[in-house]
Amino acid sequence: MISQQWDFSSSPTAWDFRQERGFASFILGPVGSGKSVPLLQRIAQHGREQMRSPDGKRRSRYAIVRNTMPELRSTTAVTYEQIYPSDAFGDIIWRSPATHHMRFDDCEVEVNLIALDKPKDVKKLLSLELTGAAFNEMREVPRSVVTRMTERVGRYGLNERPT
Repeated sequence: MISQQWDFSSSPTAWDFRQERGFASFILGPVGSGKSVPLLQRIAQHGREQMRSPDGKRRSRYAIVRNTMPELRSTTAVTYEQIYPSDAFGDIIWRSPATHHMRFDDCEVEVNLIALDKPKDVKKLLSLELTGAAFNEMREVPRSVVTRMTERVGRYGLNERPT
């Protein structure tokens, strides 16, 4: 179970973004305004909203995208590990792609941390089936990569919300 509580009282925009459930949603703001935390927190929240499979598990798979692997590891992954610490959620396996398998409550969530900075990197997305994707610093990722990613989401797990 996720035990950390985050205070969004100083950033109602971040809170609104965290609660958004549209196919595509975006948050913009200056450096240090707290965009990455709600972006990454949404992964566990969306995982909890998946319908249960016949065995009672809620399964989902996500991609977190940053433009280069060094930036992914030195920025996005640092924030990610603050939200999903390894002592509670297990270690990220730093292969290609880097993968984190989380189990909490009745959820099994797979997170792929992927660097996609060139249009040719689109091939990394071939046959990838995802529940959702998150772009950290999306302005640094080519539009063709973003467009191709939209074809990969909504293809894994039971995406209807429980009643």
